[in-house]
Amino acid sequence: MASMVAASGVLDPLYGAQATQDPEALYNRVCVVTLLPRMTQGFKAMPPRGLCMDCSTEDYQAVIELMVSKPGR
Repeated sequence: MASMVAASGVLDPLYGAQATQDPEALYNRVCVVTLLPRMTQGFKAMPPRGLCMDCSTEDYQAVIELMVSKPGR
């Protein structure tokens, strides 16, 4: 399976796969700019704030940092 994924090129940066080897770069480039507004405002079928009206923006930033700090887990 892994060889099929590698051969298909889906992990090629040209196709937009995210490089998780540099979590800080990923966080700065994608998470704050994209995920935070989507978490707080909702996106497609995801409800605004994940239906957690007590959660603050800092709470969501902490969740993003947790997700980015442990790539592959």
